[in-house]
Amino acid sequence: MISFGNGRVKRWALALGGMIFCHSLTATGEGVIPLEFAAKVVRTHSKEPEKNSVGHMYVGSQAIRTEGTRGRQPVMLIYHKAKNEAWMVLPDEKTYMRFPETQVARPPLPDDPQSPCQTVKELRCRVQGTTSLRGRATTIWEISLQKNNQWLLYGRLWTDSRLGVAIREEYSDGMTLELVDIQEGVQAPSLFEIPVGFKETVIPSPPEKAASGGNSP
Repeated sequence: MISFGNGRVKRWALALGGMIFCHSLTATGEGVIPLEFAAKVVRTHSKEPEKNSVGHMYVGSQAIRTEGTRGRQPVMLIYHKAKNEAWMVLPDEKTYMRFPETQVARPPLPDDPQSPCQTVKELRCRVQGTTSLRGRATTIWEISLQKNNQWLLYGRLWTDSRLGVAIREEYSDGMTLELVDIQEGVQAPSLFEIPVGFKETVIPSPPEKAASGGNSP
């Protein structure tokens, strides 16, 4: 997803994945997920190959699960629309953390009225044509970003209208994100539940700032 908070631009993030993980998903409409599927999420970076990675994604009717690694540790994120929360699961530690009040939905495609393409004047999104990508019909979008009164190429998206997501993203900094081995079909409900025997842990709280004024004991 592209965001202009604090002057920074974030990627569309494969609409569901980002760096395999996405901390929050912006709701569109009522957050309906129209089609269930599973896929691999492949991330490559021509300038920083050490950042290359492969993960997995499972999209159900009411939930999304992504799998990947952070550092060398496997991590799963489960976003559950029906329960309005998300869980981070650490399989090696057999623990999980809960993130309440997390909305689950697909970020908007470029032609959606709620898309940054339609609401952010510094973005320009244009259709470049249609093509078949790994056997799937896609629309190619070119995304430009206005900076210092110039329009600069930011990236390209290949959107799959059947899935309702971008299945390939290329960015000017050399990063590419793509969904491959897409398998449409109903996903097992157990994919979106905490494994039996895993214990809940508390999200670490940030250190409190020292109170200003007054004398230290």
